[in-house]
Amino acid sequence: MHIEGTTRVQTISCVCLYLQSDTLRFLPPLSASLANPKECRLPRYLALAWDRDALPPPQLGMGRGAFRSTKSVVLVPKMHILTEALMRIMARDLETRVGSCCVSHFLYIPIYVEKRGILDISLLPELFEEVYKEMGASVPTDVMKARMKLRRNLGVPLC
Repeated sequence: MHIEGTTRVQTISCVCLYLQSDTLRFLPPLSASLANPKECRLPRYLALAWDRDALPPPQLGMGRGAFRSTKSVVLVPKMHILTEALMRIMARDLETRVGSCCVSHFLYIPIYVEKRGILDISLLPELFEEVYKEMGASVPTDVMKARMKLRRNLGVPLC
């Protein structure tokens, strides 16, 4: 799905949609009460897309950040949840195009996300925190070893 900007400079963003059961299956199913999140208490793993405590402000070269308007009712998983989901996809799809693409995205996390204070790696489950640290400070061959470790510990069959 492409969303076109309405500012003087035309911008195009790509949004990929995945089923919760494919990427965030470790979370409980979403409650119907979240249809109006401004009137209910959000689970600790979700944030409103305009929440500047959970998402950064827009910054040139670093993404769009939090929505500017507080009128939105768009919910987003917090960064530690997205990081865990990305790592699970990397383990599951190790030797596929999707798995390779996930590694590229993962390598941006320490540079763009963690550095901006949006990711608290201590909120990751222990295995993911350990592998995150191994992968973040690795040379490419060690990234593969860390992915294999994650795969073994998650019970994903090794090919």
